[in-house]
Amino acid sequence: MLQRLSDRCRNYKASLKAKYYTPYVGLPERFLCGDDRVDRDQWRAMVNYWDTDPKNKVRCEKNIESRKRQKMNHTSGTKSFARHMADY
Repeated sequence: MLQRLSDRCRNYKASLKAKYYTPYVGLPERFLCGDDRVDRDQWRAMVNYWDTDPKNKVRCEKNIESRKRQKMNHTSGTKSFARHMADY
């Protein structure tokens, strides 16, 4: 149950970053979030984390390169490979 909650929280933050975070604009604009459900202080903390953590920047660049090299998309849905094998 806690793992599911953690996954949903991480996915929610990722969707917020994809929709509202713009890294190449001025700092005041980055601190504005278009989603009214997000607390202003929490958004500022996330923006500061995304902007300043060097480990985060290295990991992001590495992930971007990895996604570019992918040849096939994952198509088995939410069902694990073990469950797929058990169904056969």
